[in-house]
Amino acid sequence: RITSSWLGTGRHYLGRAWNKYATVVYYQVNMSSIVVPQGWAPWYAGSETNDVMFAEVGCTGAGSDMGRRVPWEKHLSETEVEKLVDMSFIDDGWLSKQP
Repeated sequence: RITSSWLGTGRHYLGRAWNKYATVVYYQVNMSSIVVPQGWAPWYAGSETNDVMFAEVGCTGAGSDMGRRVPWEKHLSETEVEKLVDMSFIDDGWLSKQP
């Protein structure tokens, strides 16, 4: 859950596209009303937003309304979502080796 207790006060962006190929996906997150309607901001990426992947999937709460999000937010297919939420996406064996 995104709350102002650890983000400070006021309204907040979900993220900023700061470089080519930046990737942020919020998956099944309960978002509070502190999320700004456009959701994302093009920070250093400027016109490079075609090469970033910022997406939201299955989110709920007052801040999850995707109706006014930036036009470059990605809308992932079910196959893309399944790949990203599968543990093999981040774990090629290193997690099981942790103490």
